[in-house]
Parts: sequence; structure tokens; C-alpha cells
Amino acid sequence: MKLVSLRLENELVEKLDEVARKTLQSRSEIIRSSIALYLSLLENIGFYFKPSLPIRNADVYEERNAVNIDLGISHL
Repeated sequence: MKLVSLRLENELVEKLDEVARKTLQSRSEIIRSSIALYLSLLENIGFYFKPSLPIRNADVYEERNAVNIDLGISHL
């Protein structure tokens, strides 16, 4: 497993902590599950709708019956 660091808005961390307390899980467990679920949704049904992304620099555009999301990360 690799270590990934990220910054979150205070409001999002508060929501994360609330869910962690209610579900008796760690922040990391919730973040891992959330990312896995979100990526699965994008892979399986993402082209049927334009997702509401909390990413400021994302470019969402339609092309040939698909919705593409450019996160501006070219090295992946």
C-alpha cells in the first residue's frame, strides 16, 4: 500500500470525522472506501451523467455518448 497525502477543506474533515465516529472506522478506512466506490461509479455509470465534482480545475466535457473528466494530471 502506498502513502498518499492530500489537503481537505475543514468542513469536509468535520463530515469525515462525524462519519468515522458513527461507523467506528478510521478516517483512512472511510477515505479508501469512498475513493474505491467513486472510481467504480465512474467506471461503470460515469458516462451516463455529469458527476458533480468537488475539484476546482476539472474539465468535464461530452464526446461521442460519453462524459470525459480531465483532472489536469498528465503523468498518470
